[in-house]
Amino acid sequence: MDSDNNEFGAFVAARRKELGITMRAFAEKLGIAPSFLSEIENGRRPVADTRLEDMASLLQLWGQVDRAEFFDLAARARDRAPADISQFIKESDLARVAMRRAKEANLSEAGWEHVLQAIDDARRQRGSESGDV
Repeated sequence: MDSDNNEFGAFVAARRKELGITMRAFAEKLGIAPSFLSEIENGRRPVADTRLEDMASLLQLWGQVDRAEFFDLAARARDRAPADISQFIKESDLARVAMRRAKEANLSEAGWEHVLQAIDDARRQRGSESGDV
């Protein structure tokens, strides 16, 4: 049993229980067997990309931080890019260029903090231009 799978499964189980949803009811809403959900929650099965959005919604992960944690845990469990951003990376030539350049530069955590700050600054600028801020 992989610890990343286990961490994702534990997150799902804890959130489901926090919401008071039984395993059977949650599995039914997802269109999977309760035994399959049990395997997910116990870290023995990964979740397909096609089910992650539905699962996040059923778990009422509306906040950006909660959703990001959910998708990041799922990605680590499957050893791949998070499903919520992989399509964006596939569709954007510049996103792929930026990721490759960051990899080639062996960008440090401090370097990534600068990148994030630049993105946040651009979002604020765009918001102030549209009158949203």
